[in-house]
Amino acid sequence: MIFMYLDPSATTAIIASIAAVAAAIGSVFIIWWRKAKKKTKEILHIDENANKEVEDELVINDDEDKPVIMETKAEDVKEDNKEEVKVEEEKQSEEKSE
Repeated sequence: MIFMYLDPSATTAIIASIAAVAAAIGSVFIIWWRKAKKKTKEILHIDENANKEVEDELVINDDEDKPVIMETKAEDVKEDNKEEVKVEEEKQSEEKSE
C-alpha cells in the first residue's frame, strides 16, 4: 500500500476543477435542452407568443432631439392622462407661438 501526502492547495485545485467540469457539463446540457425544446416546438407548430398581449410603446419628447421611450399600456395612458396631455400641449403651443 502506498500512502501519499496531498497538499491542501492541491486538494483545493482538484475541488475547483471538479466544480468547473460540473458547471461546464450543466451549461452544455442547458443549451442542448433549449435547442431541443425550440426544435420540438417548431416541428409541432407551437407558438409561445400566440396569446400574449403586446403593449404599445409610449414616446415622451422632453427635448426635440432626444425622445424617451417607455413601455406602458396605451389604454392606461389614454385614460389617466387625457387632461394632462391637453394642458401640456396647450402650454407647448403657446410657447412656440411666442
